[in-house]
Amino acid sequence: MAVFVAKATATGPIPVSGTIPGLGAYDCEAGGESVFGDVAPTDGGCKYIHYIAANGITAGCGGGNYCPSTTLNRDQMAVFITKAFNFNLYGP
Repeated sequence: MAVFVAKATATGPIPVSGTIPGLGAYDCEAGGESVFGDVAPTDGGCKYIHYIAANGITAGCGGGNYCPSTTLNRDQMAVFITKAFNFNLYGP
């Protein structure tokens, strides 16, 4: 999900490192650091997960984790897509 949303919304390369407002700095390289306790810096999805977090699309699943192996249902994915593309479902 994170890879899909990040690639669909990015206007350039997905950064390997950066800062997530309110969560801290990350570096998705060997020896780097992750703001999520369950996402290793060497995980293939690390930069995508941190990219969508840095853009306010997700804050993780709670407790300092992202829960990358949790299955999403349709209503949860709808929230990600709505935030990612700034959809306004009930406005003018």
